Amino acid sequence: MRALITIAVTLALTACNGDPQTVDDTGVDTGTETEAPMPTPFPVTWDSSRTSLREQSTATVGGVTFDLAMYENAAYHCAGTGSYRFLVASAAGAGQAPLWVLLGGDSPGHFDSACASDASSPDCVYHPSTGRGALDAPDMNKLKAALMAHLKGDFMGNTFKDNIAAKRAQAGSRLLVMSGCDDDLYSGLGTVDANNPTHGITSDGFLATAAAIDYTVHQAAFPSGQVILHGTGGGAAGAFTVARGLFEHGVRVNGVIADSYLLNDYLLALDQSKCFDENDFDTRYSIAAVGQKVGFFAEREDFFPRGSYAAGFDVPLFDIYSLRDSACCGTAPLVGGAGGNRSNCAYIHSGVKGLVDAGTPGVSQWEADSAEHNLTLSGNQAGLVSALQGWVQSIEASGATPPTW
Repeated sequence: MRALITIAVTLALTACNGDPQTVDDTGVDTGTETEAPMPTPFPVTWDSSRTSLREQSTATVGGVTFDLAMYENAAYHCAGTGSYRFLVASAAGAGQAPLWVLLGGDSPGHFDSACASDASSPDCVYHPSTGRGALDAPDMNKLKAALMAHLKGDFMGNTFKDNIAAKRAQAGSRLLVMSGCDDDLYSGLGTVDANNPTHGITSDGFLATAAAIDYTVHQAAFPSGQVILHGTGGGAAGAFTVARGLFEHGVRVNGVIADSYLLNDYLLALDQSKCFDENDFDTRYSIAAVGQKVGFFAEREDFFPRGSYAAGFDVPLFDIYSLRDSACCGTAPLVGGAGGNRSNCAYIHSGVKGLVDAGTPGVSQWEADSAEHNLTLSGNQAGLVSALQGWVQSIEASGATPPTW
């Protein structure tokens, strides 16, 4: 893997999208790139053949009973313990239905470099420490809780939330909840995580997610129509990269909702400014180290949103962010390059704004004057729910065909 600054040069990770810049190790724009772009690995191969049913259950929300089926794919090991798992939720008796893929997660993390040489070192910790628990295979209860975080409006489960996932579930969509147990923004293509204390562990988020969707749409029990990827937090970056990677294989999903995160090169400026909320990130957290773990999707500008659409990618995108979100230093002083933007978060998302302003077909953006993260989970933005409903309905009305695998 390239040196840290080389990773940062072309495509550092961010809660958003923007134009590429070339920087030296002081963060100064040099105007020249130091290395040629990493060659594309596509086509890649994902393995769904080792997927098996692990557990079944039910859940009832708002009088609707969902049949739950949890699967495990032994082909892909988590960064911690166990293998990748996913949950499929179908309204009882459902036939063919759109597939709504939920990719959750907080800001991505990484093991300290001390772990590479001595796993017993007191410095061998995970950054941020709150992310360590996400590295183990989830059980049924954890995946069900992730589903209910989108659907359930009260503790007893008697009402649906007023948000887009709950609206689509009520309209008949089948839901797939993916685990993100490599904490790699669902974007890993098998890159070895050099700092993982269990040596040889690879970051497989894209491969495992593609395999889960592929497996689900080919099951007779889950006849699927259109496919929408809905990511929150770190999963928002994954929703886009999964759609982008599948597109390279001729598999065109029908839409992407990216709530708070996307991959691009602007987060480097935030990382260097150390403007992140100290309650969320420790001083040894490094976005470039996350990029090293992710690999390809963190290094190629033409696989970021702005570069993707310039390269012919045409899947509808709905980008969402809050102006004062701490995850993109929303209340901190503007970082270098952000002048003229309402906040650092607006700067981070300015690339997608450029796509919207240019009239790029299918690309929409929602800016909230809020500090809230993951706006599609809460349902607090009534106008957002209505806008998303209209966006989804326009995709349905367009007659767009389901993905062909």
